[in-house]
Parts: sequence; structure tokens; C-alpha cells
Amino acid sequence: MDSRPWQDTVTAAATLGAVLVALTLGVVAEIRNARDRRTRRAEDAARRVEAEAAQAQQVSAWLADRLIDRTASEAAIWGKFRRVEAIALNASSEPVWDVEIEVDQVEPGDLAAPDVWSVRIERIGMIPPQERVVRTLRSTPPDAESPAPLVMTFRDSAGARWRRDSHGVLERLEDRPSPSA
Repeated sequence: MDSRPWQDTVTAAATLGAVLVALTLGVVAEIRNARDRRTRRAEDAARRVEAEAAQAQQVSAWLADRLIDRTASEAAIWGKFRRVEAIALNASSEPVWDVEIEVDQVEPGDLAAPDVWSVRIERIGMIPPQERVVRTLRSTPPDAESPAPLVMTFRDSAGARWRRDSHGVLERLEDRPSPSA
């Protein structure tokens, strides 16, 4: 009796098993590589977004509400007043452009007309690197209502438009189409 057909069958089964194991390991490796490539692309995209926002993260604005110092004779004539100022800071090493600050403010009414809320837009233009710009919004009696928080928009040195809301959250804005388009 010849034992060769049995050996050929075992050899064929072992070869088939080895091929199946190799294919399975190859598929698993390709799945892992694809997952790693997706992870690297996502990390690269996050780094690009972070790099794009690096300058914008260093630009901020806030309101300062200060009592105006007066001499005794001025205080007797005009009373105490306070000054509401918008302060914009560019702490980056590049200038920012097209800076605008929007403030909701109330215009005090009287018995004939109620208070009116309005939006004041203070156009600052360019803020040089490491500079602070202060704009007086108004002088008011000390008991007048303070303006609501402000919103700031600006363009960074790369040309990207940004908006910082009243909570300090930074958001990249889509570019406006040019007026000639």
C-alpha cells in the first residue's frame, strides 16, 4: 500500500491552511494600516486647523466700565459719570486687519419713549502686533444700564476671517464674495 496519497492530502491541506492564514493576516494588516492612515490624516487636519487659528487665538476684546475722575468743582456741576470702553488686544506677532467690535447698547428713554436697544459697530481697522486699542463707547451716568457683551470680527495676517463671540468662543468665518463678483 502506497502512503503517498495521504501525504499529498496532508501537504495540500497544510498549504491551503498556510495560504488562508497569510491572507487573513494580510487583510488584518491592511485594515490596521488604513485605520492608522485615517488617524494620521485626522491628526494632520487638526494640526492644520490649530496652526490656522494660532494667531486668531491671541486676539481678543472686552468692555471696561470705569468711573470718570472729576475734580470737586466738575463733580459739583456734572455729577459722577462713568466711561464704557471697548478694548481690543492683538497679542500675536502679526497685525490683524478689518477689526470691528459690535456692542448691543441701550439708549435711555424717557416717559414719552421707552429705552431703545441698538447695535453700535466700532470699526478699528488694523491693530499692530502686541498692541491694544481702546475706544470710548460713551460716558453715562453711574446708574445707567451697561452695554451687553461685545462681538469681535477680524481678519488675520493669512487673510482668514474670524469671529469671537460674547463668550470668547472663536469661530472661522467663510470669506465674503467680493463686491465685483
